[in-house]
Amino acid sequence: MTVHPFLAHLNREQLSAGQKVDGTILLEAGPGTGKTNTATSRAAYMVDGHGINPMNMLMLTFTNKAAEEMKERVVDKLGLDGHRMAITTFHKFVARWILSPNQKHPFFVAEGFEKGFICLDQEDASKLVNESMKLSHPDIAKILEIHSYTPKRVMSWLSKVRAQRFSAKSFHHQLLLDDPSLKTAWSDVARRIAMRIDGDSGAAFDNAAELEQLLKKHPKVIDLALCHVWKKYKDQCLSVAGIDYDDMLGMADQLMTADTDIAKRLAAQFQYISVDEMQDTNPVQMSILSQIGHYHGESPNLFMVGDPRQSIYGFRAADVTIMTKMSERYPQTDVVSLVRNYRSSKQQIVTNNAHALTMGGQISDGQLIPHNDGDEKAQLHVFEHDYEEAAHIAGKIKILLNDGVVPGEIAVLYRARGVKDEIEKVLAYDNTPYTVIGDTTFWECKEVKDAVAFARFCSRPNDVMAASRVLETVHLGATGQLLRKNVKQYGNNAKDFIAYIGEKRQRTKPELKRFA
Repeated sequence: MTVHPFLAHLNREQLSAGQKVDGTILLEAGPGTGKTNTATSRAAYMVDGHGINPMNMLMLTFTNKAAEEMKERVVDKLGLDGHRMAITTFHKFVARWILSPNQKHPFFVAEGFEKGFICLDQEDASKLVNESMKLSHPDIAKILEIHSYTPKRVMSWLSKVRAQRFSAKSFHHQLLLDDPSLKTAWSDVARRIAMRIDGDSGAAFDNAAELEQLLKKHPKVIDLALCHVWKKYKDQCLSVAGIDYDDMLGMADQLMTADTDIAKRLAAQFQYISVDEMQDTNPVQMSILSQIGHYHGESPNLFMVGDPRQSIYGFRAADVTIMTKMSERYPQTDVVSLVRNYRSSKQQIVTNNAHALTMGGQISDGQLIPHNDGDEKAQLHVFEHDYEEAAHIAGKIKILLNDGVVPGEIAVLYRARGVKDEIEKVLAYDNTPYTVIGDTTFWECKEVKDAVAFARFCSRPNDVMAASRVLETVHLGATGQLLRKNVKQYGNNAKDFIAYIGEKRQRTKPELKRFA
């Protein structure tokens, strides 16, 4: 049988996956087995070999970098047709094809977004969470303090709960459903922390010790407290007409559930969908996919790629069982496993295979076949302190450099920024040059965010979060928080508030004129 040129370089398992076009296909791809090569070669083959319109194809991944790499490979094979294919991240797909075209939809009007909405970045969302915590009842704040809930931790909690398809209302309802005695047994606690379970609110606790005692007796009160903050946060977001990073997915999911025609239209446009890093999808993302796939038929045209042994985002509500139990969701799923590793040495694969056998609930046994020779073994070092670990890493780097290894061939991967900071200190002390990749992107730099805020405010004078940043950047004598409070309480628009500040505060007029 003649193999299409775009697939001729693939090995047996890769070719098996690359030639499958219709139906639900699950590609279990271990580390270094060529999953991106397989996925992009298949996409190009579908256009060139099967005549599928590239505008009817959608390839989803989790990072901009991965999307760019896939786009480059597809364009390299297809040229202009590669540019016609939608290759993007989940959030960009949702923003462009679901949220933006439907800003005036009755669903959003009912949610309070009569004039549309903006997407809040992480910094803006964090500010609103912080304000929501401060606006909460003093006992709510005390509960969060006792449990060490900082704004960052509250945001993490919100992210995880919303990824499981909960709204503030449905989560509150689920709490009472899971524990029917909660409403009556904790009625006193609920009233006194101003939670409206029984429709009324009570006085604050007399002292912190009394509150701590009740928290020990009723530990689930923390969930009620967080739910209260969540509702406050939702009100804050509504006051600035904004939705955050997680609500982009959540509200898209809710919109599609409320209006099935949206999923139907998307299914007609994107008749073939590919999803990368499937092991890290969460329930909201899978719901969006399944709602679109429903209109493909009994076995939707989903090509899903991932490795359940590399799932690392459980703390963000990623659910690896979405991938491992895909055959239960879609019984006609065709499973292909890539087992030939082209990246690591033989000894490293031996170590990998030994660990793989200990992991239960998987699709296969995870045993890889090494393509490379070499006897370089994986090493495990355990340290008592992070500075000892950093010193060891810096020492190894120095040895490699002295042996003539090119600096660009040395990389240090870390899971937490605290570890990175310690390593940086040691490298700086040793005068070892280094570059940090992916810590702060261009768009996250303060100067860039300031410039973008100015552009947003000029084009949309009632963009409250942009106006807040402008106000704080040009030092007009008022804070962004004051502006947001004024807009929420008195209904003034952001542009009028800034003009008012300029008129009332004589010392700010020179700055105001320069800004104008």
